[in-house]
Amino acid sequence: MSVDAVSVTSCRCGVARPGLACALPMLGAMMFACAPLPQTAPPATAPAAPPGFPAQRYEQEFTGQGRIFKVLPEDSKAILRVYRGGRLARLGHNHVIAGRHLQGYVLVGDDFSRSRADLYLPLHRLVVDEPADRAAAGGEFATELTADAIAGTRANMLGSRGLNAERYPFLEVAVVVGDGSIPQVRLDLAISLHGVTQRFSVPARLDIDDDRLRAEGEFEISQSAFGVTPFTALGGALLVQDAVQVSYSVLARRVP
Repeated sequence: MSVDAVSVTSCRCGVARPGLACALPMLGAMMFACAPLPQTAPPATAPAAPPGFPAQRYEQEFTGQGRIFKVLPEDSKAILRVYRGGRLARLGHNHVIAGRHLQGYVLVGDDFSRSRADLYLPLHRLVVDEPADRAAAGGEFATELTADAIAGTRANMLGSRGLNAERYPFLEVAVVVGDGSIPQVRLDLAISLHGVTQRFSVPARLDIDDDRLRAEGEFEISQSAFGVTPFTALGGALLVQDAVQVSYSVLARRVP
């Protein structure tokens, strides 16, 4: 394993209430190390949706309770930024993980406080250190990485010592509205990742009209909260910081 190593976390994306935060959308990607040889080959595919995902509730049961929106995967994303640490941090790299295949539904209730959302993100669709993403993340991510390093990072992130995407292929988030009023609200998230569910209260900016809904925000999660141990080397002189910075932008279109 090279000294360039890092970890990241993802979440279970089922958002409840109009703030599609994922986290999200968290968002997803947890522990990974920049190494040319993967610990375990990551899955090439995954089931179409998590077992028991409540699509029919939005398409049938919730009809008449408010406006139903369906997430547009091509226009939604979660960006996770993971940072190097330790006395020898200069030998490592910061990393950017992008999730652009967020899917799910949002109910904006006639009573706004009863709004909800459920989202999911297939972990095998996560993209690691795409040049455009690194450039957008700023100077701390300016280092150019080789294709082998990026492939190794992704393989280890999804592998058995990281997110274990073969066993836990999705990040899922369930969301409900905490407090506040449009456009500034707080969302209560139940994020499930790596077989662990954690709850967070996060800020969101909402823009809702008759046809579209957009939710945006930023928050922080930790890898260890989801049972992932951040990578360390050389007795802790080189390590991946436990905290992961998450930013998200979710666009959804109203279901006729």
